[in-house]
Amino acid sequence: MRNRAAYIIISAVAAILHTLTAIAQPSGVVERLYIATDKQTYIAGERIWCSLYCLEAQGKGFLLSDFSSTAYLELQDQNQVVLTAKVALVEGRGAGAIELPPTLPTGNYKLLGYTTQNRNEAGFAPEGKILSIFNVITTERVEGNVELTREGLSVAVPAQSAAASPKGSISLELPQGEIKAGEEFYIELRNGAAADISLNLSIYHKNPFYTKTDSGIVNYWEKITHEPFGDVKMEFLPDYEGEVVRLDVKGASSDEMLYISFPGPQVDCYASNIDSAGVATIVTPNVYGERDMVCEGGSSMELRDPFIRKVDGAIPPLAIFPEMGEYLEQRGFSMQVGRRFDADTLYDRLPVRPNILLDANRVVYLLDDYTRFPKMEEVLVEFVNEVRIRSVKRQKQLSILINDQENSHYSTGYSLVMLDGVPVTDQAKILDYDPLLLHRIEIYTGIYSVGNVYYEGMANFITYKGDMSGFEFEDNVKILPYKGSLYPMAFTGASISEGGAYPDYRETIYWHPVLDLKGGDSLKIRCIAPLYGGDFDVVLEGVSLSGAPVYYKSTLKIR
Repeated sequence: MRNRAAYIIISAVAAILHTLTAIAQPSGVVERLYIATDKQTYIAGERIWCSLYCLEAQGKGFLLSDFSSTAYLELQDQNQVVLTAKVALVEGRGAGAIELPPTLPTGNYKLLGYTTQNRNEAGFAPEGKILSIFNVITTERVEGNVELTREGLSVAVPAQSAAASPKGSISLELPQGEIKAGEEFYIELRNGAAADISLNLSIYHKNPFYTKTDSGIVNYWEKITHEPFGDVKMEFLPDYEGEVVRLDVKGASSDEMLYISFPGPQVDCYASNIDSAGVATIVTPNVYGERDMVCEGGSSMELRDPFIRKVDGAIPPLAIFPEMGEYLEQRGFSMQVGRRFDADTLYDRLPVRPNILLDANRVVYLLDDYTRFPKMEEVLVEFVNEVRIRSVKRQKQLSILINDQENSHYSTGYSLVMLDGVPVTDQAKILDYDPLLLHRIEIYTGIYSVGNVYYEGMANFITYKGDMSGFEFEDNVKILPYKGSLYPMAFTGASISEGGAYPDYRETIYWHPVLDLKGGDSLKIRCIAPLYGGDFDVVLEGVSLSGAPVYYKSTLKIR
């Protein structure tokens, strides 16, 4: 009897659909999504750093939700959607950075977000926050959304409501007195409560002309606590395990299988039956970044748009006046320096949801450690002990060693063979592939399933570049561009040395989207002041695991 632990399901859509329906329908899960950003005003060409809180209604309050795994963001002006993005959620928290094009016109925009489960709630309308974006390179403006005035020194950004900031049990210790430009300084967070708290923290150059009058997540919490919920019906499949990808497929019969995969060193391979309407629904974990999606099945396929894209036009106009000139010139200089000099070393990439599709019991052959043979068959025969070559109906196939607690044997059924994580149906093509292009071979010696097809063992041939160099696929294989979830990142500037040569004109000098602080714990944070002076807002927002919002705001002076 084979070891049951070796059976790892890569993608069993039918079973997951049944499970999700059983979970979601009786519970009537109601979610709300709060978006925290590093600041409220931006220059076209900067990044919007985001921290997401997905909240689930529990009784009369809200707790961080572990139901949805993907959030959808839209940046809209009053006429159209200008940008979209996906953010992976882990236990109700997510993060990412949205790149603003340098060509974006000046105006007020709305950044709104939602989950697929939100779309199952009758009467749901996505919430958003107003962000002001200035373009200092062109004079283009959002049509009907910019007001020119001759005077004025302070314009209030429209607030959701006017709730007061809570005192709470979280404390933030800031440096006393003024901080010298370019110097190192520390701030300390303390959680005086018993419950754990998940937070985001931003320190950014204060805009002297635009003042935010609400208390962030506290105002949002007050609003959603007093608004009614709609009935929940399962019209859309929630992103429970990860993002649900839907494709319209042509040239395929009903119940035919569609396989999708994302080339790279990690195995991202999934499958689904095509239904009678020609739609394939594939449940994936979150896939990050811009990737190629390789599809096999049918003559053509098209990705369905997962975004709502409903524009209500209710965005207040942006007021600009002559006194803003010097400030915007400085902001524009900071943006251009950042785009020119910012390196990946200024960012801290945060952990993502681990890939649990495959176990760690694999055998890896680094081919540079062995004698290089000119033919793939020689490579496999000479030193890959877990793979044998056999002939089935005069077609060459690979047979993989299956490790079983009771008996180890070479597979007699069909094994899954991949190149850079992409399934290769005609395995003879792998034997004809140039082994000098390969970096390593990974062998998985268990029983695996893709959709409703089981494979005895898997072999993944991985090239140096991870791009399937020079490989020719069958005619029914198509490659589609795919935008996955944003990589979760913090912008801490930790690599900037005090008094170093980096031209440090950061507007946001510290941003961390996910700081988890246990009850009674404290956290000391190192920061580097930029090379210019001014007033800097310090904003701390978060949610305790007991279901209470946290908001704190103060000011630092750098001279």
